[in-house]
Amino acid sequence: MEKKKEIKFEQPSEILVFMNRYFLVIIAVIIIGLLGVGYFFLLSPKIDNIKELEKETTDIEERRLLNENLLDKIKELENKYDDIIADRENQLSELMKIIPDDPQVAELFIMTERLAKQRGFELQSINISEGADGEVAASVEEAEAAMDEEGVQMQAHSLKSTVIHISLSYEADPDAETEEGKEAETPYQVFKNYLVDLENNLRLMDIQSVSFGSLDPDAEALTFGFDIITYYK
Repeated sequence: MEKKKEIKFEQPSEILVFMNRYFLVIIAVIIIGLLGVGYFFLLSPKIDNIKELEKETTDIEERRLLNENLLDKIKELENKYDDIIADRENQLSELMKIIPDDPQVAELFIMTERLAKQRGFELQSINISEGADGEVAASVEEAEAAMDEEGVQMQAHSLKSTVIHISLSYEADPDAETEEGKEAETPYQVFKNYLVDLENNLRLMDIQSVSFGSLDPDAEALTFGFDIITYYK
C-alpha cells in the first residue's frame, strides 16, 4: 500500500507576518513621512517666500503712505509759500500807493511846523533840498534783489528823495502843569516824541542825523537839529 504524500506548507517569514499585521500602520507612516518630506522640501520654501512677499508688500505700502504724507506736506508748504508771496506783493503794492508822486514841499513845511508847535518847539529854520537819487536807486535795487530771491516779482521803482534839515529851539514852560503822579518830560523826551509825531504823519521818511545844542536844563533855550529824508516817485 502506497504511502500518502504529505503536503507541507512553508511558514511565512516574520517580516511578512509583521507587514500583514501592521499594514495600515506602515502605510500611514509612509504617507505621513512623504507629507513631512514634501512640506519641508516643497511647501516650506514656498511658505517662506510668501511671508517675504507679504513683508515686502507691507513695507511698500508703508513707504507709499509715507510718500503720500510727504506730498501732502509739500503741497501745504507750497500753498503757504504762495500765500506769503501774495501777501508780500500786496504789501508792496500798498506801500507804493502811499508814496507821493511829487516832493510836496509846502505840505512838508506846514506839517513840520505844526507838529513842532504842538510839542512846544519853535521852528528856527527849515531847509529842503533834493536828495541823492543814486543812493536811493541803489537801495531800491538792493531791496528788489532781496525780494526777487523770495520769488516776489517787483517792478523797478526809482524813488526820488527830499532832504529836510530842521532846526528847533525848546524852552520849557515853568508854569506848565503836569498830570498828578507824572513827572515833567525832559527836553530830550519831548524831542523824541516830536520825532515819533513826524514818523506817524509823514508817509515815508528816514532820520538821517540828529544834533543837539546844550542840554543844560538851566539854559534859557535848548536847540535841536536833525536831517530827515522823505521819498516820492
